[in-house]
This record gives sequence, C-alpha cells and structure tokens, in this order.
Amino acid sequence: MIKMGFYKYILVLGIMCFWTVLSAQDFQKISPRLQERMLERGEDQIPVFCLMEDQVDVFSLHQSFRERNLGQQERIAELIPALQEKAAEIQEPLIKKMIRETSLSSDEIRRFWLANAVSFYASSEDIISLSKIDEFRYLDLDAKNYVEEHTSAPAPPALVPGGIEPGLSVINAEPMWALGYTGYGTIAFSADTGIEGFHPAYSNRWIGSYSQPSDGWYEYNNDNAIPNYCGDHGTHTLGTMVGLDHITNDTIGVAFHANWVGAPNLCSNLGTTDNVGAFQWALNPDEDISTVSDMPTVINNSWYDPSQSGMQQCNSVYVPALEALEAAGVAVIFSAGNDGGNGSSSITAPKNINLTPVNSFCVANINGTDPALSINPSSSQGPSVCGGTGSELIKPEVGAPGTSVRSCELNRTYGLKSGTSMAAPHVAGAILLLKEAFPDLLSEDLKYALYNTAVDLGEPGEDNIFGNGLIDVTAAYNYLIDQQNTPATPDHQFDLIGADTDPQLGYCQGEIEMAFYVTNGGDSIITDFEYSLEVLNYDNGLVQAESGTWEGQMGRGEIGQVNLPIASLPQGDFLVKFLPTNPNGQEDPRPLNNALAKMITFDEVPGIELSLNVNDSLSVCGGSRVLLSGSIETDNEYNITWYSDYQGNNPIGQGLQWLTPVIDEPREYYANAILDITGGPEVPNDGNYTSENKLRLTAIKDIFIASVDINAEQGGPTIIQALNTNDEIVRVKNFNLSGPGEHTLQLNFALESGNYKLAILGAKKLLEKTVGVQYPFVAGGEFVITGS
Repeated sequence: MIKMGFYKYILVLGIMCFWTVLSAQDFQKISPRLQERMLERGEDQIPVFCLMEDQVDVFSLHQSFRERNLGQQERIAELIPALQEKAAEIQEPLIKKMIRETSLSSDEIRRFWLANAVSFYASSEDIISLSKIDEFRYLDLDAKNYVEEHTSAPAPPALVPGGIEPGLSVINAEPMWALGYTGYGTIAFSADTGIEGFHPAYSNRWIGSYSQPSDGWYEYNNDNAIPNYCGDHGTHTLGTMVGLDHITNDTIGVAFHANWVGAPNLCSNLGTTDNVGAFQWALNPDEDISTVSDMPTVINNSWYDPSQSGMQQCNSVYVPALEALEAAGVAVIFSAGNDGGNGSSSITAPKNINLTPVNSFCVANINGTDPALSINPSSSQGPSVCGGTGSELIKPEVGAPGTSVRSCELNRTYGLKSGTSMAAPHVAGAILLLKEAFPDLLSEDLKYALYNTAVDLGEPGEDNIFGNGLIDVTAAYNYLIDQQNTPATPDHQFDLIGADTDPQLGYCQGEIEMAFYVTNGGDSIITDFEYSLEVLNYDNGLVQAESGTWEGQMGRGEIGQVNLPIASLPQGDFLVKFLPTNPNGQEDPRPLNNALAKMITFDEVPGIELSLNVNDSLSVCGGSRVLLSGSIETDNEYNITWYSDYQGNNPIGQGLQWLTPVIDEPREYYANAILDITGGPEVPNDGNYTSENKLRLTAIKDIFIASVDINAEQGGPTIIQALNTNDEIVRVKNFNLSGPGEHTLQLNFALESGNYKLAILGAKKLLEKTVGVQYPFVAGGEFVITGS
C-alpha cells in the first residue's frame, strides 16, 4: 500500500512539473474539469472533446439567411457544405499532426462538422501535447450528461377514455385541434434516455416505419437502429409531445399526429460526443442535403451537463452547434433545470447560452394543476451567467405545465412525473402545432410567437422565474396571422390511422395470429383499404410478406380490425410491420400515421381459454389483449360501459369497442348498454301496469337490478321483494328509511330471464295505472316509465 501511494504521488508531481513548461495560454485551453480528471487518472485514457479555433461564422450566415428570406431547403444547401468544408479544411492536416505528436491513431478520432470539433481518448501526456497546438480553442472532458432531476408519483388509471391531460388545456391547445391542427407532417426529436418505441400512444408515427430505420433513430456507434432505452424519462417526455391512445381517444400529447425520431444520447458515458453527434445527425438524417422533409421540426432536451459550470458553458461547443441548428430552422427546446432551491442563476448548463433572446430556449415548471398557476419551487431561475443585457440576460424564456404531468411509461403504461423535464415537451409540442399551421416558417419565428404571446405571471413583465410567462399556443397562432402569415388548411377527408397492434410480448410456438387495429381519422366513411405485412429478423432480413384488402364500414373515429397469421418462426426476436393504405381506393393524403410496428419474441408461452357470451370459446396466447365489441338491435342511440365486476361497481372502459389490458390469466368482463329511448310500445291490452300493487317486470335476458328509487310518505322499515309468476319471493331486501322523501335503495338483485313482480311494503305505493297511457309517462314527477 505504501508503494502504490508513493507511486501515485510521484506521478502527480510529474504531471504538475510538466505543466510548468506550458504557457499560460496553453494551460487555459485545458478546462478545469479535464485538469481535475488528469490529476485523478494520471496516465489512464481520458475521454476528451476538442473545439477548433477556426469556426464558420454561423451567426452572420444566419442573419444573411433572414435578410435574403431563404427557406429551409435553400438554407441547408448553403449551411451544410460550408460547415463540412471548414471541418475538412482544418481537420485533415490537424489530425495528421495529432497522430505525429501523440500516441493517437486516425480511427480513434471522431470528427464533427456541425461545430468544427473532434473527440478521442488520450493520456494526460498526450492531452498536454495537444494543448500546444494552435488550431485548438479548448480541450474539455467528454463527460457524461444526466437527466434533469424529477419526481415520479404512483401511476393514475392506465387510460382515461376521451380524456385530455390538464396541461394541454392550460397551454390552450384545444382550439388548435378544433381548427384541425394536430401536428401532422411535423417531426419531434427526443434527445433523452431513449424511447420505448412500440408504446400505443405514438408507435404508429415513428419515422423509421416509413423509410429506413436509420432515418428515425440515431446512435453514435450504430449499435441499434431500433428504438431502445436506458430509462423511462424519454418515453415520458415524448408522450407529452405527441401521445394519443387511438383506441380510447386518451390524449396526453400536444401534437398527437406528429411523427417522431429519437436518440438515447443519455445512455452512454460520452455526453458531449453523443449530444453533438445527435444534433449533427438532425440536420441531415438521410445524408442527402437535397431533402429537408426528414429533418426534425423541434429537438426536446431535458438533460444537463453537471460539470460544465459557470462561464465555461458560454463558450462551449454548444454555442456554434445551437446556432447552426437555429440557422437551419430547427427549434431546440431545453428544460431550465430543477435547482430552484439554489436561488438565482441556477439555470443548468448549457441553457445559459444567450446569443439572442430565444436561441437557447429554456422552460420553467409551472404547476398546471394549481388554479393560481404558481411556479414549482424546484424550477431553476435566472439570470444567465453568460452576461448580456435586457431579455438576453433573463432566463428562462417561458413557462409551461410541469407538475404532476401524466404521460407514457415503459411497458405500455402511464404515470405521473414532475419537473422542468415535463414542462419543456409542452413547448416542443406547441412548436409542432404552429409548424403544421405555418409550414414555411422556421424555428426562430415560431419560438418568438410563443415568447411574445406568453401570459404574464409573477411580477409584471419578464422576470427570472417565469420568463415571459405561460405559453398560449392559440394566441401564438393568432399572433402569426397578425404578422401577415397565412395558415395552411388541413385535409381531413381521408385519414387511415394505425391505432394499435396485439401487444403480446411472447408468442406461443406454432402459427399465431396478430390483430392490427386501424382507426378512421377522416370525415368520410371508409369501406375498404389495402394493407401490407412484413416480418423482419433482427438483421433486417425479410422472412415473411403478404398483402390484402380489408372490407367493412368505418365511420369517423371507428376501429377496423385485421387478423393476420404469422408463419411459424424459430425462437428469437422479429420486427413486424403493418401498413394500411388507399382508403376507398384513393391515395391516403395523410399517410404518416398509418404504420404499425412491433418487436415480437417467439418462445414457449401457455395458451389461455377465452369464453365469449358464455357459449363460444377460443384460445389465445398468454400476454394478449382482446378487442371486445358490443351491439344491440335498435334504431335508438346507445353507449356501452365495460366493467370488471358483475354488479357494475368498477367501470373500466366506454364505447362500442374496448381493448382489454394484457390477459395473462382467465378474466371476466361485463358490458352495460344504456339506451336513449324517447317512445315506447302500445299500451298493454288490459291497461294495467301493476298487479296487486306489484310492478310488472319482464326480463328478456338475465339482468341485474342495481337500485330502485322510491318516494316514501314517511320513514321507517321498508321491504323490497322480487316475486315470480307464482308469487314466490325470489329476492328480498330490508331497509330502514331515515325519513320521508326520495330514497335510492341498493338492491343488487340478480334475476334470470322471466316474468316478475316488484313489490314494496311499508312505504308509498308503487305506480298504479289501469287505463291507457302514452309513453313516456310521468307520475307526479316521481316515476317515469319509458316502455312496458
């Protein structure tokens, strides 16, 4: 132990002595955190990120774009070649020098053109040698970045049929939906902990389903082209941007028809390399600068760099990187951070950058569940540590709901989280709505619209807690119209939507059948559509393909189901892709929400017997969901409520169709149909609705009488009986009424089909009417009969 400690001591002294030969300028090139790591690690290999001195003046180029009123395609045609040419010009000779003067090899050096920079692993001795190279502006530790701290709460009900998350109303998104703007044709980029790609709230809109998987997913080392994750944070933030369960119409996302791409940039230890790599990929995902339709509209960032403190972030690689994205028209949104307990200037890095009032656009956490719209105490505060004056100094820029936000969780579930991480995606989603409405406007215009129309909260005017205030996306829309911009008109005549697919995780051996659910999101009735099915192995090789036509009838919001067999496959993982197209033989004008994709695993899972209507039965694999449908032969409108118990105490779904949760053991579900009947049949021949003060009751099928309402002349003991045709008591229940007036008595009588009389003893008579009557009949305002 003494020998090892003495060796480390000598090593540190050696490095410190070596540093004494560096000039002050060279010494300052090495960031404090990199110096600290060099002292800790000695000669160990250290991850380093280096920014070059010679950079494209993107700020001036951006101003030129605006002065010339260039669109996104024209901007990209100038911007990317300028960045790439500068990087090649500087990096080619520099890398040769690096290899000559250090132990590095060419294939160990990662190159970037978004900002002229390189990254690599190097020893302390090599880092010292590199610091003397004039071409380097600074050498920094390529440190791990982290998710902003946040809190989670127990999950609320998994689905809220027809529900709308409160935060979406708080930012005034509903009027935009009513105008037809739901984010269609825009792309959200989630730079986070990765994503559970096959969550039903957004799986149908992953860009990788419509082109190459690499166009929809970025990982620096290309380890995986399929969405994956190292935590639930990115899944939650993406849900707030674009989430909607199409089976139940449960809305959790601002722009629920937008597409999405992603990157698990918080899943490795190379934070700067992964972040800059992801930002660079965003400017040209398909590596073709003649197209811009693949570029994301907005990038949501709910992470921070804990080591990049103070003024260091003000001159970091993120300054040219963010300016390049802004010049290209891509909006970048950040969470402000959750260090509000530390008071002023607690905005986390690198959100303090402030070349303009909106270029590093960060968001405060407003409590959208509080009528007063208070700030969450944990929300980080300004001013920026990067200096400046006026609005450039004030941070954050705006606020949005970030407290107790319900959104997607792993394993197709939902849950609550709180933090500025939950606020930022509300702003990103608002950008998507505005972009659909004004497709020719770019990031700066859209951010300024939200910034200039925010609802002032806190102290009057812009401040370092709320920024300019709570965003109002509809006010921003009207502001852009006032600026002489003409909104696009959405086309909703036809819109096939991939709603969900059988979420089975492990399939039984042998041939199995998958169910694919398609929703009609358009205004026209759909009678048929074409579809294709592909099954790919893990290496993206095609192992099964087929196509066909669905026929039926789907009105707006209704669901069609296609059941397709999947051929026997060996145990392993496979990607299943289902694509419905051509509704009613016409090209779908909104094809970017059609596709369904799912990873399936073939293994040995026991089957479960499923009984329908008691008589029919079938077998499904464990881990399946079932789409239940109900119908009644009637011309009257009706709705169905689904229950988990026979007595109807636990409602679990609503609608003529309901998709069960995953079934892994035998279960029972019940349906209750409520009809709206305004008339009834003819009066019975004898004109008598009662017999001996007993109300006649005919049950065509087995029924359950939950309760009865009575109006008592006085309180006291009361007995309710159900008697059969032989006047035998089959059900009875005793009550003690508290007083006169109306009472609801819980009977819970389960009766088989047949004829009965319902009797009441000890209170006012039941309705007695022995002459003709027209329906509906109201007796004294107390009792209503709508049918015999």
